[in-house]
Amino acid sequence: MLHQRSFRPHPEEAIAIVLAIAIGVLEESEYDAMQNEMRSTARLKSIMQRRAAVPVPGAANALFARVIEDVGFEAVYVTGAGIANMHLGAPDIGLTTMSEVAETVARIAESVSLPVIVDADTGFGNPVNTVRTVRVLERAGAAGAYIP
Repeated sequence: MLHQRSFRPHPEEAIAIVLAIAIGVLEESEYDAMQNEMRSTARLKSIMQRRAAVPVPGAANALFARVIEDVGFEAVYVTGAGIANMHLGAPDIGLTTMSEVAETVARIAESVSLPVIVDADTGFGNPVNTVRTVRVLERAGAAGAYIP
């Protein structure tokens, strides 16, 4: 399923983007990812500003996320337990790494246009690691993260 892009850059930005793609500084896929991320973070903010309960089903992989999107939900939650169960065949006992979660988030974010909210475990370490985790998940395409 191809997703319609609703992001419209300012005319000056559009010229810069076209030039960057033309000279090879920016790949079209990178631009598509930027559009999706900008739109998904703004959409998550809009959902949260409603201050109403919103069901956000969990997905452990890109296929589950696509089903969630196709059914009509507004966002998808990347579940840490789901990643441990589906990818490691293990219960959620802290075996997944930040890298494994980020890889899964990237696959999911690339496959859907929904905001992706991520179970970031406990930040995967101390406060410095938590800052790094948030940055890595942002780069992977997460619109938000849950850190208990």
